[in-house]
Amino acid sequence: MDPFLVLRFEGETYTTKVHNGAGKHPKWHEVWVVTTEEESQEVVSIACYEEDTMSNDFVGACKVRVSELLANGGVDQWFTIEHEAKSAGSVHLRTEFK
Repeated sequence: MDPFLVLRFEGETYTTKVHNGAGKHPKWHEVWVVTTEEESQEVVSIACYEEDTMSNDFVGACKVRVSELLANGGVDQWFTIEHEAKSAGSVHLRTEFK
């Protein structure tokens, strides 16, 4: 499996590097700085894809409220990604609010 993530937030798109041959347990360790308001009701959409020669295959996705990511100054938490209402794995996010 050659997975990568696509995060969408407030009209911006952030894409991780593709991990060739990473299988089902890739680690990206990528950092993005995003500006938002603590009271934001916006949602972060996270989608996982597998890179394929002809087209990328959708693995699963999840949506997380920004307010949840900023609670108590940030989170260090796993979020379940789903495909057709079934678990397709999970993604670990670490956030920090300053």
